[in-house]
Amino acid sequence: MPKGSCATRGSEAIHAELKAMVAARGLARVEARVCTSSCTDACWAGPIIAVSPDGYFYGRVTKADLPEIVDALARGERVERLVLPPNDFEAATAGPMLPETDLPPAGGGPV
Repeated sequence: MPKGSCATRGSEAIHAELKAMVAARGLARVEARVCTSSCTDACWAGPIIAVSPDGYFYGRVTKADLPEIVDALARGERVERLVLPPNDFEAATAGPMLPETDLPPAGGGPV
């Protein structure tokens, strides 16, 4: 797909690992819920994590980013280097995409 694909960039594995990490830290009961969503239409910036109700998005997330994200959630902070700026929501002004991987597409979407 010309815009890129969250699934071929590992979104499903990222979701599973993030969910497990949040649960292991005891954050899953009330502090954080890790859920999948439908497409955010910013495929070039994916995988994306929407942080709600705080109203920001992490973009170009990899599994290597997850410990820092979970630590920030536990402290009620953001990982500023991953927060998508407004220009990243338009393909014409967005930053670079992460490379596609050899993962088979499996009904992916943003994290």
